[in-house]
Amino acid sequence: MPVYRTVFKSDAATAEAAAEFIRQDTGGAVTHASGFAGIAEGDCWRVPAMKATDIEVIRRESLKRQMELWNARITVLYTQSTRWHFQRNLAR
Repeated sequence: MPVYRTVFKSDAATAEAAAEFIRQDTGGAVTHASGFAGIAEGDCWRVPAMKATDIEVIRRESLKRQMELWNARITVLYTQSTRWHFQRNLAR
């Protein structure tokens, strides 16, 4: 879950510019949390931000989950294929 950081509109004209301002201000350690929109509030922007290391953890977990799903699908296909070959050989 991102943390919202505040950037004055005098420092950034748009939400995208505010996200870039945060990234440059922190030396790249904090970046815009994609998937969450910036919010205009009066004279400032509320920008969802995450540490770059947190984003890497999320990416790794996502890849791990994708691998688990892929392995489960391979297991199902292998089981179905084995069952088909077994039934075919019994019919002979």
